[in-house]
Amino acid sequence: MTFQGQTSIPDKVLDASEKIQLADLLGSPTFRHWIVSGLSNAVQSAHLTDMQADDDDQFLQFRINQMINAIPYEVRRECFNETGRLIRERKNAYASRAPRD
Repeated sequence: MTFQGQTSIPDKVLDASEKIQLADLLGSPTFRHWIVSGLSNAVQSAHLTDMQADDDDQFLQFRINQMINAIPYEVRRECFNETGRLIRERKNAYASRAPRD
């Protein structure tokens, strides 16, 4: 499966995001698991897209990969387990509310 489109984030969102640092997200108990999981998945799946990464994007991928690999395996595993648990719980809660045919 490949990504066909070009997702564009509005400039006002990009401008506002400059006030939030990755360290803030990684230090947050609310976001930590999602950020580690998401960045790990993004780096590992980057080759599956149709988009060509320019030199800047390739360097960013390299830097993110280095950062993710510096996180101990046990911590990364905990992040994946926690996000997986939360996703399963949300799906189960949604399924129990969905009307049955």
